[in-house]
Parts: sequence; structure tokens; C-alpha cells
Amino acid sequence: MKLKKIKKSFFLNILNIVLSKLEIIKLPIKGLIAYLTLINYNYVTNFVHEGNIKIILPKISLLSAFLNRKKILKRSFDYFSRPKAEVLLRKTIFNLYEQKYIDPKKSMIDIGCWIADNSLVWAKLLKDDAIVFAIDPSSENLSFGKNVALLNDVSNIKWVEAVCSDKPGIALTFDGPIDHAMFKSHEESSNSMISTTLDLIVNDKINSIGFMHIDVEGFEMKVLQGAVKIIEQSRPVIVFEQFISENDIGVIFDFLRQYEYDIYMINEVLPGCDMDCRNFIAFDSKREFPKIENVNQKNGREIGIFYASTGPQLIKVL
Repeated sequence: MKLKKIKKSFFLNILNIVLSKLEIIKLPIKGLIAYLTLINYNYVTNFVHEGNIKIILPKISLLSAFLNRKKILKRSFDYFSRPKAEVLLRKTIFNLYEQKYIDPKKSMIDIGCWIADNSLVWAKLLKDDAIVFAIDPSSENLSFGKNVALLNDVSNIKWVEAVCSDKPGIALTFDGPIDHAMFKSHEESSNSMISTTLDLIVNDKINSIGFMHIDVEGFEMKVLQGAVKIIEQSRPVIVFEQFISENDIGVIFDFLRQYEYDIYMINEVLPGCDMDCRNFIAFDSKREFPKIENVNQKNGREIGIFYASTGPQLIKVL
């Protein structure tokens, strides 16, 4: 078995070299590499930094892969690659659940859940009747997530096709594909969705949300404003992504401080994203600061962490 995997890995490396040299056949070869990689790992990806949670991915025929490469193969390969993405964030959240700083008996929100790479893994950390609210405006993203959840016998996820803002009933416009849409208000566009709020979505769980993960392409402030009841009544740990050279992040910091939160930047660069993209985490300032597992910076690259600066894993925003 090991010999077979080595041979396949060698073949994949050769294809990667060919890919870099022959631009004319770049896309077909990239697709072939993705397809062969999934087969090589038996359509299983291992979230090594989150308790070695293994996720089974849908099997794809060669014909399906190339007839509908972008929608089928790309989503599967993107999911397969996610354990190596945002490693310090993953380790931090898992560590908070391990020490029960985030209560596994409380539900969580994953808004902008995309292909549910976080939702499915985090759902496996929850206990009792706690659920994940997996929220995304793309029906295709949610359909993929539901399929993977079914394959892995994960049933504690509530899938919600929606866009959230500070108020319900607002027509929000967007340009480009819905998969990674950047929503705006009061602008003309042929594409639009009517908003809801996180407070309305969680409904009877509004007092029992332990964790919120917000990745909504620059719309984070509006989403938080529509989650005031959750913040006031549940006091969850909040993670949000920002482009620090583009978004007005000070507005979010001021908003969260108003509700007595301390904010920290997660000290890692996110490869594949814009260079100024960072994750931030906010803790209830009335609680004792959690014990964060120490990771030796000089070994960061070995596990896929590219630190943004020297210093602690969580850098307090002053």
C-alpha cells in the first residue's frame, strides 16, 4: 500500500512540473492532479489540527469531473485541502473546545460557511442538542455541504440559505458569482437577495450560542449589528475575518468593545488570500482569558503556520 502511494505521489509531482512548464494545458492538468489526489487518498481528508477528524468526500467519476469540473471537482478538492488552511485558527478553536472554554453543549454559528469545511468539523465537537447554524447565500455551496454531511453521518447542522444584515427585509445587491459574493446595500444590480438577521435565524437558541464564526466578505459589521441579542444574552466567542488595508476594522473593534469584548488578531498570514487578510477573535472581557496551547514559532512552517509577526499566537488589539 505504501509503495503504491509513493508511486502515485511521484506521478503527481511529475504532473506538477509539467503543469508549470506547459501553460497551454494548465487547466486540464490541474483538474487531473486534483482528481488523482482525491483517488490517492480514497476521498478522505484528515483535519489533523482538530483531533484528527476525518471527513469522507463524495466520489467523482472521471467523466463527471471533466464535464462539470468547476462545480464538482473543484469543491471536493478545495475541501480536501482545507486542513492545511488557516492552521493557527483551527488549532486555536479546537484548543478552546478541548478545555471547554467554548461550551460544546452550546450551539454555534458559521456564517459564510462556503463548502462547510468548518461547519462539519466543528459539528463533531458539539454535544447533546447543540447544533451548527451553517449559513450561506449559495444554494450550491449548501447542497455540497449537505451531501458531505450525509456521507459522514453528521445530522446536527441546520442549513440556512440566507444573507444577513443589521435588519431584515433589506434588498442587498451583489456582483459576480454567489459563491463568494460581496453584498452591498442601496446599489443597483441585477442580482439581489432579501436580508435577515442572525438574531432571527437562531430564534429559540438565542440564549445558548457558544461560538460565532463570521466570514462574509466585508459585510461583518452589518452581520454583527444584526446579532446584538445573541451577543448580549449568550456572550459567545466571536471570530471574524477582515482585510486590514481595505475594511474599516476600527468600527468593528469599537462595536465589540461597546459590548465589553477584548479583541485579538490571530498571528498568521493566510496563504492564497490577499496579503492583508487576517482572522480576529473576540473574547468576553468579563471572563478569564483562556489558556492557549503554545506553538513554537520556529516550527511553524512544518505544520503550515506562516506567522504574521514575532510574538504570541494571539496579539491583543489596543
